[in-house]
Amino acid sequence: MTTTRIPSAPAETDTPPAADDTRRRGAVRLAFAAVCALWVAQVLSLGGGAGEPYPSILMPSFAGSGGYADSVVRIERMQPVFVGPGVERPVTQRALLADVPDSHHGTLSGLLHPTGRAPRPLQRWLRAHLLPGLAAGGLRNRAGCPDVSLRAWARRRADTLLPGVPVQRLELRWYMDTFSGGAATPSARARTGTLVIPFAEEGPCAP
Repeated sequence: MTTTRIPSAPAETDTPPAADDTRRRGAVRLAFAAVCALWVAQVLSLGGGAGEPYPSILMPSFAGSGGYADSVVRIERMQPVFVGPGVERPVTQRALLADVPDSHHGTLSGLLHPTGRAPRPLQRWLRAHLLPGLAAGGLRNRAGCPDVSLRAWARRRADTLLPGVPVQRLELRWYMDTFSGGAATPSARARTGTLVIPFAEEGPCAP
């Protein structure tokens, strides 16, 4: 008996692994190139305005308001300075208010502003309990003379911070500091007012 062989179909050839890797690398490169091109197009379409990629998305520029406007930050700050004959000794706000809890420093510094900001309910409570002289100041103060309890407090802080230094008054000098470009020091400073607290019964505080 004669056996007839049937020719087999040609085997399918698989794509070499090296070709698959080449295609994948090409696709990744194209994806990165497309993202970079779209990012550059977005920057150009916004006219180079201020913003920050996060991530690869440029946020629209924002002029700001309040303390942040025109791409600068403005902060009003208090600089306490003890003054005497030929002596000026600045201290930090934290050092001046060290006998008060840190959480109250912002509120109390606002109460010591020369323009006499109207206190909120919490500020009224703090003022009445921590600095009673300020609570009665609207009734008993003479022009230019802080209440006696406030002057006594300032004198005690001078004795604590500057023992033996002949100082006669505490000046709370307020400034509007302007910061730009992420700098740690202000690019501009303007005096907005000063609250003077004399220690002795002299000048406006004379009997």
